[in-house]
Amino acid sequence: MEFESLIAAFNGSKRNKKLFGLVVYEIAGNGCLNGMWTNNFNSTTFMQEIARKTELTTGDNLIGEYSVTYIESNGECCNGILNITIPNSGRIYNLTWNIDGNIIFEGIGMNTGERQLTVFYWGIENE
Repeated sequence: MEFESLIAAFNGSKRNKKLFGLVVYEIAGNGCLNGMWTNNFNSTTFMQEIARKTELTTGDNLIGEYSVTYIESNGECCNGILNITIPNSGRIYNLTWNIDGNIIFEGIGMNTGERQLTVFYWGIENE
């Protein structure tokens, strides 16, 4: 996958007031996901994210709760909880990112390689 083409897809979308983006995770094993993300407000660079399962399970099952840390484009480090589920025994994953008990992002993802998960996500407006 060429990151330059992904960035190009986001160019010009800053006019959209709703945040949306893309995360590509490397499934590292031992309950760890290493991610690179970008969004329509930060479309010129990719930032890093790491997620580690809060309870390790056997096998390569991605479903579960993860402790997640990511770096914002301003250098701020954010910590929270990432939940991954599969509704209706399908092949598409549902993801939510929680900070301080509030869901801030939701997304859908699918395996795009043996050890890769690609996720489209969007911001949630909490009142």
